[in-house]
Amino acid sequence: MGRWTKLGMVLVASLGLAGCGLAINVNYQTEPGGATIESGGEYLGRTAATRTYFISQKALEGGVHCVLTDTARAKWISGAEVMQSEQICAPQGSQGAYEVTRVLRRPADAPNLALDLNYANDMAQQQLAQRQVAVQEAAASAQATAAYAELEEARARREEARAERERLRQNKGN
Repeated sequence: MGRWTKLGMVLVASLGLAGCGLAINVNYQTEPGGATIESGGEYLGRTAATRTYFISQKALEGGVHCVLTDTARAKWISGAEVMQSEQICAPQGSQGAYEVTRVLRRPADAPNLALDLNYANDMAQQQLAQRQVAVQEAAASAQATAAYAELEEARARREEARAERERLRQNKGN
């Protein structure tokens, strides 16, 4: 499942909880980027990745506004890895969705740092290229829409001119 699909599901789930409890969305990032993320044994993807925890309305009413996260594991292509589990508390009175970001940092003493940095750089360049393509596609789409609107306007003017010529021809005949 793609990252955007997961984010969409998180958004839908969060919106669906309005008034029904609280979703705590933990957004995992890594330094350097590009590590894979697992949480609770579930593969979430390459960073950034999100895991959602739910607190029911009943629990909120009972004063519970914290969750103990599953153990999150970040693993870089060099083999370096780090694990983290923690209690995350939303502010009292929170409803709907609460967002929190956690950064998992590569252990400083792990070997092959250059490999991970190069990979993170390659990923960042790919993401930049994808954003540039998306911008170019959006610009091309906007140009095509404008050109179509101009064409429709020209067609309408041509039809008006044809109708005016027809009226003039009919008036000339009378």
